[in-house]
Amino acid sequence: MRNLKPIYDKFLADPRFVMIGLSSEQDIEALKQFAAENSINWLQATAVPTASAATKEFLSNPSLLILGKDGSIIERPEDWWDAFCLLSEVLPRIKPAQPPGLAIDFEQIANQPTDNPQALPFKRIPAPSADDAGTTAKVSIVEGRLHGQSGTERVLIDGKLPPTNDSPSENFFFIAKSIEGRFLFDFGHPIPMQQINSYTWHGHDRSPQVFRLYASDGLTPNFNPTPKFGVDPARAGWSLIADVNTLPAPWPRGITGISIHQSEPGKNLGNFRYLLFVAFPTETHDAQGHTFFGEIDVVEGK
Repeated sequence: MRNLKPIYDKFLADPRFVMIGLSSEQDIEALKQFAAENSINWLQATAVPTASAATKEFLSNPSLLILGKDGSIIERPEDWWDAFCLLSEVLPRIKPAQPPGLAIDFEQIANQPTDNPQALPFKRIPAPSADDAGTTAKVSIVEGRLHGQSGTERVLIDGKLPPTNDSPSENFFFIAKSIEGRFLFDFGHPIPMQQINSYTWHGHDRSPQVFRLYASDGLTPNFNPTPKFGVDPARAGWSLIADVNTLPAPWPRGITGISIHQSEPGKNLGNFRYLLFVAFPTETHDAQGHTFFGEIDVVEGK
């Protein structure tokens, strides 16, 4: 079940997708309890008592099916990763709806030395900062496993960019064949945030950025500071700030960055203590698809 939660999370806001669990369990209350205890938030169903023996036997053997709107079987995935790859194919990317008033600027510049990232010639977005509010944040992983060659959380807030377009230890990225990774910025107290900027540099498919960004002041009664896989942050005291997807990425790849801000000049995104990044792979033709995050800056507002 744990490996299915990231699939639910990935397609949570896609109106073309519905996830249903079918169980041979006849005790409805036990099924509800199991779902609640394991944060299984998609629809659950069970066979009626009068179901045939063949139906009950079918439900007692774990399997995955992808069905069309007419109920026909489209695919029989071998496992959760195969299911994610197939769903990514049959549900082509649609441009995500953003919260009202939000702007996301994207810019790619040519490959060049990054020993002085603050001097990089970005025009549409700010260059990486070494003294933004993010440098003092406590960064931690909520759920997910870093790749063995990834740098630590510190590389996200050190004001630097990787020295080359393939420097794993100077980037932050999740393990291969994982669908989701969640990481948290904690600023200790709410601060006014004007911009959130993220930078990557990779020669191939780890350059694009695909993530949802949530924020919270931590003061709502139902606030959950560490929502795990399968938990919709919007139902746990978090607000969706942006749904980021920079695909299709320009080719050849260069040094890229995005800036998340309000379209109205000078207006803040809000006063937040926490930022939650929910990251997904940028491609599925192989298992090495998670973004190489090189730097994340938080520009404090007034």
